[in-house]
Amino acid sequence: MSFYKYSLEFDPAKSGRSQGYDIDASYKDLAQACKAMEGRSVSAARKLLEEAIELKKPIRFYKFNKGMGHRSQLGGKKGKFPRKECRLLLKILANAYSNALSNGVEGKDAVVLHAIAYKQNAFPRYRRFFVSSHTIGYGKQAIRSDYVTARVEMVVGEKGTKRAPALTTAQKASLKKKMKQERNAAQEAMKKADEKKAGKKQETKAEPKSEAKNEEKAEVKRDTMREADSKHEAKQETGRESKSEVKHELKPEVKPETGLGLKLEVRAESGRESKPESKVEVKAELGHGQK
Repeated sequence: MSFYKYSLEFDPAKSGRSQGYDIDASYKDLAQACKAMEGRSVSAARKLLEEAIELKKPIRFYKFNKGMGHRSQLGGKKGKFPRKECRLLLKILANAYSNALSNGVEGKDAVVLHAIAYKQNAFPRYRRFFVSSHTIGYGKQAIRSDYVTARVEMVVGEKGTKRAPALTTAQKASLKKKMKQERNAAQEAMKKADEKKAGKKQETKAEPKSEAKNEEKAEVKRDTMREADSKHEAKQETGRESKSEVKHELKPEVKPETGLGLKLEVRAESGRESKPESKVEVKAELGHGQK
């Protein structure tokens, strides 16, 4: 969608358009260059601009030509070489031509149907150097040097394409209504977006308090868990100690009352299990120790 409305409407199936705005260039020079391009083929318009950039052939100025020199290339007519403006117009022409090709226009039949430039904005600005003996007599020009921007629109299409018919009052009224509705819808959408942002900000403000409370609860839980773990470990240690004491108490001390007891102690210390070689030897040992 274009930022500014076009002054003329053509059939979009047989044309392509482009525009430039906020251009830092002379709108007077742009207007005269556009007038020279209008009605020419795309190749001829491009050649015209390139020749002006290369200082081969000037562009004729029908207007804004006070004090301008006469050119032999134009047959003694007034003109000049607006190089900066011609470079800008070349870009806009290329854009419009590519749009026309994408809409189905053949390259051979492409013509500049419409090209015009306007004064867009004038920002007040004082001169860098103020009134002195060199500038006396120039009036406001000695004090003010405003920053002026320009706007350009261009349409490229098939030769012989007619302009769209002008809108009636009823159509204009319907268009105004549609524009109003679109504006209101956009404003409502903006309000809703602002409300959502405000709600999110409030939530983010309320979140830190709840987060702090949650952190405190988590710390309390951790402390309780640590205490429980420490108690459990202490209980386990006390249980291990009591078990070891009980084991030591349960181990009886064997006294060497008989020869059999002496032999058993020696075998237990050596860590070997001894089996009796035969029943006869065991009986003999028992008989020898006690009767």
